[in-house]
Amino acid sequence: MKDRSRAGEMEQGRKVLDEVLAANPNVQLSAKVPSNHSKILRNDSPAVAQAVRELVATKGYAAG
Repeated sequence: MKDRSRAGEMEQGRKVLDEVLAANPNVQLSAKVPSNHSKILRNDSPAVAQAVRELVATKGYAAG
């Protein structure tokens, strides 16, 4: 039951993103991953790395 409430809490937090994304064109969602903020680097590091690569590409820097 605790996991379900945490999942619901995460979904509620994600709903706020629509307002943030609409209000600020400089904010972009790169990926939705199942991990929460405390485990994202451990469990979903490829998604984080891809987001960084996308950001680097938009700024005109060479990745690597």
